[in-house]
Amino acid sequence: MFYALLYVVLGTGLQWSNIDTLSNFDDNFTMLDTLKILALDIVLFSLIAWYFDALFPGDFGTSQPFYFPFTVMFFHSDFDLVKVPVKCTQLKT
Repeated sequence: MFYALLYVVLGTGLQWSNIDTLSNFDDNFTMLDTLKILALDIVLFSLIAWYFDALFPGDFGTSQPFYFPFTVMFFHSDFDLVKVPVKCTQLKT
């Protein structure tokens, strides 16, 4: 919030054209850097929430072991392991 307010103090305001320019010459941190960190936080906290939701599913569902992302079944579902024979018929024209 501080970096966004510096653009207002300078009189230019925060615009798409100056999102990657320095608002303060004392450091090398831009508003674009703030948005990159925010996007990284969204991804990181989403993965953490998904992991703990699988460990502690609540009233419905089966809890997974703590090492479930490293198991083979995590990457291959039951449907991938079952081979279903498929009959191929040729159509004569």
